[in-house]
Amino acid sequence: MTPRYTIVAALLLAAIGLPALAQEQRAGETIVVQRIVIDAHILTAGGEPLEGITPADLEAFIDDLPAAVEAVEWVAEDEEQPEPPKRTFEDSGPRVTVLADSQRGRRIVLFFQTDFQRERIKGHMRMTTHAKEFIRTLEPEDLVAVVSYDSKLKLWQDFTSDVEDLDTAIDRTKEIAEVAWRDLGHYPSLASALDENEAGDAATVEMGLRRIGEALQDVDGRKTLVFFGYGIGVYAGKGVISYPGYAEARLALETARTSVFVFDVSDADWHTLESGLGMIAEDTGGFYVKTHQFARSAVKKLHRAISGHYEIVLVKPTEHRGDHAVRINVKIRGARVHTRKIFRD
Repeated sequence: MTPRYTIVAALLLAAIGLPALAQEQRAGETIVVQRIVIDAHILTAGGEPLEGITPADLEAFIDDLPAAVEAVEWVAEDEEQPEPPKRTFEDSGPRVTVLADSQRGRRIVLFFQTDFQRERIKGHMRMTTHAKEFIRTLEPEDLVAVVSYDSKLKLWQDFTSDVEDLDTAIDRTKEIAEVAWRDLGHYPSLASALDENEAGDAATVEMGLRRIGEALQDVDGRKTLVFFGYGIGVYAGKGVISYPGYAEARLALETARTSVFVFDVSDADWHTLESGLGMIAEDTGGFYVKTHQFARSAVKKLHRAISGHYEIVLVKPTEHRGDHAVRINVKIRGARVHTRKIFRD
């Protein structure tokens, strides 16, 4: 039985058992047990994925209340994804297409934050080389899209596995140029879900991330966003504050089941805007690394981290609905759970 079907079976069995439990309660008394599935990367201190994790290895909290860990399943990213897509583009407009031949493979967005200051463009150019190396480590079924943000959001390449097209798109993120917006109608697609005017009106990088997160909600499964950037937020004299759009960007990415892995392109051991970069990675279940030294090692760490992930089934300790803080710890020295920090029901 595949991991995904194991979790589904566990949830169905739990649901079947609920009526019998309810019959044992007094008349008029109702018990509601809600389960949620959280995606997580569990890595060693060296960035290696840990396989073989069981519920006994984890402790979880929802809104600071203990939450039972009911099931834990490892999902290798090269595993076939049997479920059909939730959305197809069947309207009569230009989005009409056939679906991809297979739902296998990862969906990865390379997001370049562009600035032409010397300290930043130097790091940007360095990481474009490593980004090209990274896409060559992927599987044929993996699909990659390339976007950039300078003063607005630009889509240079929709999801594809064509390495030469991706190379061209990565190079173009270094240019001051307009992008020819194209919706080829293929699934999955960012162009089909992004509004060109809204992308052009994205006044901050947070708004750009939000638009990408919203577009990725039309793409099934778990996604990865690799953020090559120099900062999120604005320095306000005594510290860095977030722009108002940060919370919306985080929620959009979390709703899309998208983890953000941040590569800081600044040529500095420390800078004022790095805290915002660390925050978006921490909040969405990714990690933050500096790249002015050992950039190739950082990219190798990403490759290992996204080789698989866990689906963790938690029993929610309260019936309250809304936004909830979630925290999961692993009882293995040196290991860490990377997962989103908030979910909404």
